[in-house]
Amino acid sequence: MLEKARTLLQNPKLEFQPGFEALGEKLKNGKDVRDDWETNLGDLARKYYESFIDVLEREKFGEDEMLREGLEEGVPKGVVQLKLVDTLKNGGYNETVLDDGALIIQVNFVDYVLKCVADAVAADYPGSMGNEHPLFLREAG
Repeated sequence: MLEKARTLLQNPKLEFQPGFEALGEKLKNGKDVRDDWETNLGDLARKYYESFIDVLEREKFGEDEMLREGLEEGVPKGVVQLKLVDTLKNGGYNETVLDDGALIIQVNFVDYVLKCVADAVAADYPGSMGNEHPLFLREAG
């Protein structure tokens, strides 16, 4: 999966950094969190990264040098992270932001707990970044 993203972006140094420790802490201390979250966390992170790759393919990053250069300029560290947050800037389910040279897929904690974990267990849902994708990036803050 990482190799596919590296190929599409023509960036052999691209890294996925899901931050499992931080995700786990957020879930461990969260209210109304399912008991089986630990067994689903890796699969769920994988699904978010697959969705990120789906957007890269759909928007033809592999064929468009300007898109690749724009993303590289906005994400100079070449890092894609996953983060659970209590609220999103514009509401919704998730958003993609730039922060400190990294691209961060932020997911609303409540929606993650109530919807995503159940979806991951119930079915392998198709990739979608929700209401945001890399073409609509905003600086965090």
